[in-house]
Amino acid sequence: MKTIKRAIIGLVCVALLAGCASADSTDVTETMMDALKNVEATSSYSMRTTYEKPEGVRFLEMVWKTPEAQYEYVRSEKKNQMPADSLRQRTKDQIKKMTGILAYGVFEVKSVQTYPVHDAEQDPYTESLEFDLKRPMRLDDQGRCIGLKSEFAWEQDGQKVKASLRKSAMPQFNKLLLEEQQRSNESMTDYDMSRCDFTFWLDDEGRFQKIEADIELKVKYEGYVDWIDRSEKYTVDVSYDDVPEAFKQNTQKAFEHDLVVGDTIEWPKEDTIEWKE
Repeated sequence: MKTIKRAIIGLVCVALLAGCASADSTDVTETMMDALKNVEATSSYSMRTTYEKPEGVRFLEMVWKTPEAQYEYVRSEKKNQMPADSLRQRTKDQIKKMTGILAYGVFEVKSVQTYPVHDAEQDPYTESLEFDLKRPMRLDDQGRCIGLKSEFAWEQDGQKVKASLRKSAMPQFNKLLLEEQQRSNESMTDYDMSRCDFTFWLDDEGRFQKIEADIELKVKYEGYVDWIDRSEKYTVDVSYDDVPEAFKQNTQKAFEHDLVVGDTIEWPKEDTIEWKE
């Protein structure tokens, strides 16, 4: 299930590369995979993503789980545009998502989607976090992170891990990414990623605390002569077990109603979320 974050930024680079990382990266592999396991042991987490490029874009994502369901809230803000909010509930049987606007003490519903959960589907608690790991990490057939891509040079210094796309790997990497993008966008004719650097910081509990990405990317489309800049530079700050209880309750109550487009539900004005800038 794609969040608003994926829809607005677009051009998500999920390479279908299955190469194994070199033997000397075993410790780094353990560090990264253990960090995901440590996140899974929490009851909630929040991600605050701020973009330097493109300018004026930021996202707040909050994920939590109960014995009955898993919930996700996303707020996206883009320069000169109205903020958009998304609420999502996943039970063992179905996924329900409502998008709208949360402001002035109400949530106004703009769209509602409901669909069944199939036995083979995996929609992990760490999905939102893994979205920011998919470029440098290997994936299984369910899109889960399972190791490091050998196309990246990996370094670890204490609680900091760096991953940089190797220059020698760029031609083949770009070719595979272009093929992946063309499956959904046939008009794309060329894809040139000349930098893909990630830095991960871990907290004292061995969980992801901060992620920085610096990606230089340009693309071409059929009918256009010039390259189009699709570079991204952003920071993700991650915190744990801090989703306000009142916010959880308001979100969960929203799914107790059979809401349709145009409906509004009361949402206490004092129940606001800080960006912690």
